[in-house]
Amino acid sequence: MDFGVDICLCGHPVHKHALAHTEYARCEGSNTLCRCEGWVRTVGVGYGNVSRYFRREVKFLPTGEYVTLNKAIDKCWGSEETHFIWSIKECDTCGQDIGDSGTPLAFGTPSPNLTVKVLCGICQLER
Repeated sequence: MDFGVDICLCGHPVHKHALAHTEYARCEGSNTLCRCEGWVRTVGVGYGNVSRYFRREVKFLPTGEYVTLNKAIDKCWGSEETHFIWSIKECDTCGQDIGDSGTPLAFGTPSPNLTVKVLCGICQLER
């Protein structure tokens, strides 16, 4: 297996981030609301040709589910050439070990800045 690509909570590769002033990191070349609020949080590592899955769009469902990150991870898991490993171990809401409480999903809001949380299966049901 090749070297992995760190993926930020925004759903984009960490190496695509550039600091914009001192306020937030913006994905390089992105004109979307991809603002990581001054920090980059690695949620996992993608192996293989993951660049086709982790793109620069920012899309949410009305329920708050962050489609960009969740679908990219699903596509990695469904492919024989790529793979994704979560590095987040605890739910951002309750602190529960994610491995013990269902498949994690990312939820959030796109404005004014991109805010994303990774939730365990229990907190997903309570939303």
